[in-house]
Amino acid sequence: MTSFEPGLPHLTDGSPPEVALGFVHSGDEPGDVAFLRFLESELGIYLPWEETEAELAAAAFI
Repeated sequence: MTSFEPGLPHLTDGSPPEVALGFVHSGDEPGDVAFLRFLESELGIYLPWEETEAELAAAAFI
């Protein structure tokens, strides 16, 4: 179990979300973009880019 608030590392609890999900960034695109692509391809979770610019509600991935 992990929880985090992007941009506020002091509110993180548990493993970083990338580590907990097995994400490894190894490309030229920014890490947050690569992580969103990873969520979509590996877990079927799609977040429109516009939604990432807004304040998001908490979510649990189990």
